[in-house]
Amino acid sequence: MQRAFLFDLDGTITDTDVLWGPALGATLAALGCAADMDWVNGVVYGRAWSSIYADLTERFPKLAAIPSDELAVASVPHFKRLVAQTDVAIPGSVALVRRLAAAGEALAVVSGSTRSQVADALELVGLSGSFGTVVASEDVRRGKPDPEGFLLAARRLGADPAACTVFEDSAAGVRAGKAAGMRVVALRLPNHPPQDVSPADLVLSDLSQFVP
Repeated sequence: MQRAFLFDLDGTITDTDVLWGPALGATLAALGCAADMDWVNGVVYGRAWSSIYADLTERFPKLAAIPSDELAVASVPHFKRLVAQTDVAIPGSVALVRRLAAAGEALAVVSGSTRSQVADALELVGLSGSFGTVVASEDVRRGKPDPEGFLLAARRLGADPAACTVFEDSAAGVRAGKAAGMRVVALRLPNHPPQDVSPADLVLSDLSQFVP
């Protein structure tokens, strides 16, 4: 039975989930839709862009005049400015990806970010070419906690869902992995927004500790 290892990106491989909130907050402010950062962070953390966009347009109806992809692009300059100020790689997670890739394991990224955002992030942390497939927001109709993205990644890799291990940091991601019938390893980093990852099969503070 083909096994596979499926990784979330933001907050799991790259410490960027905590940056998307301020980036989106700056974008909203520039559009005359300033919002409390606690609300913005709650909307962003661990969720697909399609879900984020739906919440934004519900709270600020005038944003519906801006297509989803255009609004996503508008936040990128703010995000890149924040990224340039810090090292976003999560060392233990990057080390695990490299170890599994070197062993010839089947790997995928399953992210709520756009395909271009995933590509930029993987290049930034030196993992371009490490994954057999990438499932991004454009590839699915429903984001996490729906299991669609993880099941699509498994099909692309020719892996049985029961033989897949998911690495996640968010409550929505953990729920998606379990709903897909996969084993789930949750990464719980200190000083990050608390997430209910109790349904996970294993919780680690450093993914380099993981042994297949």
